[in-house]
Amino acid sequence: MRELPQLLDVVTLGLLSGLSFDASLELYCDRFDGETSALFHEALIGWRMGVGSREEALMAMADELGVTALRRFAEVVSQALHFGAPLASALERQSQAIRDEQRGEVEEEIERVPVRMLIPLGTLVVPAMLLSILGPLLGGAMLAG
Repeated sequence: MRELPQLLDVVTLGLLSGLSFDASLELYCDRFDGETSALFHEALIGWRMGVGSREEALMAMADELGVTALRRFAEVVSQALHFGAPLASALERQSQAIRDEQRGEVEEEIERVPVRMLIPLGTLVVPAMLLSILGPLLGGAMLAG
């Protein structure tokens, strides 16, 4: 769910500009293409048609996908709408937390790259270097001897 921070930013901007949560989410779904926008559009249609409540649709989508960040989003939205808390600031904090988490994952991947490079280095580069260094030496020794 790489698109989740972008979704949170668009919904937050919509909320700060005076739109409702549903209108902000619909704005994201209409303007962006991708897996996330398609899933949220289906959920949005579902609770508008009365298939279930907003909270149920968001929680069901989070459970179905098994993404913890999406589950936290569903919980934050449910609690904010239920208790009347300001949703925009909560979504801003969550967006930043998800970005920090994604940045940490990328940094971990970067840390693993040198270890993965050891095998090609050992099998391809080192033998070629040894051959280029020792080849002339061995050739010269054979001619001299």
